[in-house]
Amino acid sequence: MASGYNIYRGVGDQSNVDYDTPVASVASGVVAPSMAGLGHVASTRYTYAVRPYIDAIETPDFSAVVEFVTDGTGDWLGNRPTQVERVTVEALSGAQIKIAWSYRTRGAVVADFGVYYQTTVPITTGTPDATVTYTKDGRYSLTVDLVNGTTYYATVTARTTGGAIESQAANTAGPVVADSDAPTVPTVYLDQVV
Repeated sequence: MASGYNIYRGVGDQSNVDYDTPVASVASGVVAPSMAGLGHVASTRYTYAVRPYIDAIETPDFSAVVEFVTDGTGDWLGNRPTQVERVTVEALSGAQIKIAWSYRTRGAVVADFGVYYQTTVPITTGTPDATVTYTKDGRYSLTVDLVNGTTYYATVTARTTGGAIESQAANTAGPVVADSDAPTVPTVYLDQVV
């Protein structure tokens, strides 16, 4: 049984957590410590990591990690939406690409999806190139007109109302080249054989 827990923090993702200096230590019986007094900056993403210790010896290979975002006043925004799944891109005729993805609700209520299509990776999220309204769980797609001959990558995030909280970005799909000279997608006719 742990004697207590050291709590570490970083700005951004888990790679930025400072595991050299705990921001707090709590006894093993404390189940809901308050982090309000630690000074959270407005509109910032934080990652907290928790590591147990027994008699002042910390276990470095076991930790619980939580990531959250603060609003314009430095308060916690709430739970992040579930990550989008299976992002794909497909080149269409006329320098268009089709971005498709799947979504299953398992967390915060989703209002829309942030769709990102950029010419370099990693893709920077926060201000989507387009948004698609969430209607129900399932498969979604968006077709966009792009610059002919340019290579693109795409990803999608799930967002709460007004984009206040954004999920982690899904897999990056691509590369795909926008090609205005590509032939139109053929119509497929199948005869059913019994």
